[in-house]
Amino acid sequence: MDGESQMISVDDIAHDNKALEQKAQQLTGTDVELDLNETIGQKIEIVHSSFPAVLVRRDSAGGAVFVAGPGTPKEEPRVRTGPDQGTGFVILVIKSGQSCAILGNPSVRYFRPRS
Repeated sequence: MDGESQMISVDDIAHDNKALEQKAQQLTGTDVELDLNETIGQKIEIVHSSFPAVLVRRDSAGGAVFVAGPGTPKEEPRVRTGPDQGTGFVILVIKSGQSCAILGNPSVRYFRPRS
């Protein structure tokens, strides 16, 4: 993942949970499972540090999801959401030592390490 983008558009596989899990596993190097249901952000929320990635729906309620911390590029990975942000889905990768924050009320699905 070094040198690669932490934001990956996945519109072509957005409705295929197995393909999304495979893509997230490829990007994170972690065996993951994707939550079946979307979660709506609540104003300001920090994503649990054990989650290696999140799936963000761009045309959900207004807000943003971003990653910060060691190893983030100068232009930090950030996905803005809202009716005026177009459609589509993005996987946002969270590297070890980084934090992911949800601002506003975007819809996300978490990739969790498979137990």
